[in-house]
Parts: sequence; structure tokens; C-alpha cells
Amino acid sequence: MAAQTPAYSGFVHAGGGTGLALIQLGAIIPGLLPTLALLAVFLLPLVALALIAAVLAAPPAGAWMLLARRRRRRRAGPGDRSG
Repeated sequence: MAAQTPAYSGFVHAGGGTGLALIQLGAIIPGLLPTLALLAVFLLPLVALALIAAVLAAPPAGAWMLLARRRRRRRAGPGDRSG
């Protein structure tokens, strides 16, 4: 019979501990849990939109900077290596 390795559940324990800490803080600080819920509802979509915009804008911006560098080097001439 082969020995089975135990499954790793560290992330589950970390999530449980974080949830327990948030519940206890919510009992101490009135309005904490609703405030965190509203922040999550409004901020998570904004973060997702910002990530999507960054992924879509990065290739054209990189190409633009590469072309600008090439143009700058061509204008500077063969003797000038400052840029």
C-alpha cells in the first residue's frame, strides 16, 4: 500500500483566520463590515477595469516608445550616442 501525502490546507487556514479577525474587529468597530463590503463592491470592478485597460494599452504604448527611440537615434546621427 502506497503512502499518501497529506493535502496542503494552509490557505484555508489563513482565510479562516482572516475571516475570524474581521468578524472580531467588526464587533469592536461599528460599521466596519458594511464599509468593507461597500469598498469591495465599488473598488474590485475598478481594479479589474484598470488591469484590463493596462493590458490593452501596454502593447501600443510600448511600440510607440520603441518607434520614438528609433526616430530620436536616427535624428541624432551616427556620432551622437547620448540617447
